[in-house]
Amino acid sequence: MRYDKIIQGKKIYLRQLEVEDCKQYYIDWLNNEELNKFLEPRWQTHTISSNQKYVQKAIDSDDMYIFAIIADGKHIGNVHIGNIHPIYKFGSIGCLIGDKDYWGKGIASEAINLICDFGLNTLNLHKIQACIYADNIGSQKATLKSGFVKEAVYRKQRFIHKGDEYCDYYEYGLLKEEFIKL
Repeated sequence: MRYDKIIQGKKIYLRQLEVEDCKQYYIDWLNNEELNKFLEPRWQTHTISSNQKYVQKAIDSDDMYIFAIIADGKHIGNVHIGNIHPIYKFGSIGCLIGDKDYWGKGIASEAINLICDFGLNTLNLHKIQACIYADNIGSQKATLKSGFVKEAVYRKQRFIHKGDEYCDYYEYGLLKEEFIKL
């Protein structure tokens, strides 16, 4: 779905991701094993064309918002809220900081907090979920800062690379009344 307003944070802002954002640097993020090792798109090889189709599909969808994360005037990653259920009022989030120069600076925490504020207060959702691999400590810390609670452990449900041993997969939940705005 489209959302054409800017969501302003302290260090970053979010804006609608556009098909024109599908440039080579973005494709390089998606195809980089270190950057995407905990993301489901890692199972495909991405091209500018395939990514443009994905972004257009997200914009045209009726259950997903996808935003570019902008820092210092530069597109450094994406955050989305999707699988929005219109009756039960919940959705799921995901975040990628593609530009490694912005790792470890609180950007993911702020992006997650902004998308949660958008989901809970602008979209009036009741709950937001985040599914995270057990080894993805950074994402776990970033979600906890906004008030998420670990709700489920799916034992040995996923693997990071084909042929790897299975690993645990956690589901975190955030109710509207638990949200901690940074």
